Amino acid sequence: MRNRQRHIFKSFLLGSLVLLAPRALDAKTITIPGDADSIQEAVDLAVSGDEIVCVSETVNTSYKKNPKYEGFYLVNVTIKDKNIKIRGSKEVERTRITFGPDVLVTAEDMINIENAQVILENLYLESPPMTRLGGLGPIAGPITLVSGSLTLNNCQFVNNFDIRGSFFLHDSSILGYSFMNSSSYSRCTILTPSLIIHSASNIQVEISNSTISSDSDTAFVNMIVSGVSDSSFIFTNSAFIGGDSNCEIIPGIFSGSGCDGSDGIKFENCQNIELKIASGLFQGGPGNPFGSSRSGNVINKPGKGGSGILFANSSGQIMDSQIGTKAVFIGGNGADGGLLPLSSIGSGPDILFNGTAGGNGLSFVNSYFRHSLNWFIAKGGYGGRGTATTNSYKTPGPNGPEIVIANPGAPGLPISLDENSTFQFLTDIAQWPIY
Repeated sequence: MRNRQRHIFKSFLLGSLVLLAPRALDAKTITIPGDADSIQEAVDLAVSGDEIVCVSETVNTSYKKNPKYEGFYLVNVTIKDKNIKIRGSKEVERTRITFGPDVLVTAEDMINIENAQVILENLYLESPPMTRLGGLGPIAGPITLVSGSLTLNNCQFVNNFDIRGSFFLHDSSILGYSFMNSSSYSRCTILTPSLIIHSASNIQVEISNSTISSDSDTAFVNMIVSGVSDSSFIFTNSAFIGGDSNCEIIPGIFSGSGCDGSDGIKFENCQNIELKIASGLFQGGPGNPFGSSRSGNVINKPGKGGSGILFANSSGQIMDSQIGTKAVFIGGNGADGGLLPLSSIGSGPDILFNGTAGGNGLSFVNSYFRHSLNWFIAKGGYGGRGTATTNSYKTPGPNGPEIVIANPGAPGLPISLDENSTFQFLTDIAQWPIY
């Protein structure tokens, strides 16, 4: 176990040395505009060790300019077999890179990184908002790391990330667009999380002084770690905020799904992971906040609150990385129950929704974890309220109007363990199990 840990650490150290190594004497700086007209053109000109500087607002592709959105372009940048840095010239305001055609776009990667170590710094990047694309449909694809490593310093990204390598996020924020839970993470459509780290082993993930959240109006899948093994995660003074769900049903047309709030982070099918935390907020999103309500023909179905962190089919260890710090795990609140009188709009019988359960602070499903967290706070979300409603859409019986009862939802637990899970405090590292 210790030999394997030393091997993993050595691999991380070598990768970090490459990222932190001083630039070669013959390294050059490529400016946009000036030396190149687009990021892709600058990348094509660059060799390992070069730095690309984006001056003021920058456009990024050879796609034809859309006159309706002056200065907005769709991006599709590929960085392959190069170790380079792309930096905005504005450190305080961040250099803005924007996109936004007024047509539906295919789910191509905005930035695709293969076998490269890339640093992005002082950048603000925003994908095309759904409203600008005319409603539901694919939005531009994610920032994708196929292999290598990606570091973000002082960046703000309104976009999704698909990561299959080491990932470093410092003094930055990610706000993702996502609408429904999905088992497919290869492209960023309306189905994918804000950040997915998956299908990798022996990687390192560091997130410090940063926030990862999903659009609370239109999204709820936040951060997922899937199929990762023998890897280290270090979270320092950062927040992981699950979004609200958006679950609408149009009778006879659309049956909503995924009404539950997002987990702050979900680890699934991960083995032998090491999670170090020094101050952090892990908060599940609330269940559909418009639950048990109706607007015209659209029904809002209530959903459960998300967990602060959910571990499913996973194993590893969780520990403090700094003395005197604490982690906070909070479950999202459930949605209230109620009666929806659909008969009044000719859409069938009335529907009774009970209140839904609050999310758990920490949830373990078929998972085995040891921990040495000396100081942390875990709190479950509130269960949705129940109601007693007079059914005014039915003729009163001999005992008067019918009273319909919606039961309240159960509150979430600070820590939830199913019968196949273990979460055991153990400070002696020598006693950590071998997976």
